[in-house]
Amino acid sequence: MVNETRPDVIFMYDSADPQFTQSEVWKNLSAVKNQRVYRVDMTWREAEGPYSRLWVTMDIAHKTYPELFPAPTLAKVEEALCLAH
Repeated sequence: MVNETRPDVIFMYDSADPQFTQSEVWKNLSAVKNQRVYRVDMTWREAEGPYSRLWVTMDIAHKTYPELFPAPTLAKVEEALCLAH
């Protein structure tokens, strides 16, 4: 199924087995060939509420375009939500 969607970018949890990229199905995907497989932490699993959702969005932007977007920080999330003091 994943080979039918041909993803350009893949995000996977830190706990996922990194060996999957060596399988016949996965190693021919452009995301794997171009080293665009990113490990993410459990913040992504807890994406409830504005903080977590914005953090995940900022993390996606940073991982896919690091030259344009800085890594998310609590200060940046609060600033974006207009909560910084």
